[in-house]
Amino acid sequence: APSAASGEQTFTVDGQELHQVTVIGLILSADEQNTNLQYTLDDGTDDILVKMWVDQDNEDETVERRAQWREGKLVRVVGQLRIFNHSRSIVAFNIQPITDYNEYTLHFIEVIHSHLRLTKGKPAAPVGGTG
Repeated sequence: APSAASGEQTFTVDGQELHQVTVIGLILSADEQNTNLQYTLDDGTDDILVKMWVDQDNEDETVERRAQWREGKLVRVVGQLRIFNHSRSIVAFNIQPITDYNEYTLHFIEVIHSHLRLTKGKPAAPVGGTG
């Protein structure tokens, strides 16, 4: 949930502030502009707009990489959550194609693990002895 108490956009999940997020999702649509790339991503919970600014100094590398970021492809996005026009979006620092579906499965396990750790605390130490 966003909070604007300090005038900055902050988001919390399970009582913890989010500063950087990692999302894995399917690209539903892509819009490439001169200065930025915009993707609509479906992560299985909802659609979200992802925006990545184009670095003009590394344009050749960006062109090569974004050829892999097309509709129907599964990608990992690392970035910061923002609110724009009353909608959540992600300003991406990094976008990587998912080539191994084990990575997709691991991501969901990590999300569940983080949620349980934040809501239930650390697991109790196992009791020793086989008695």
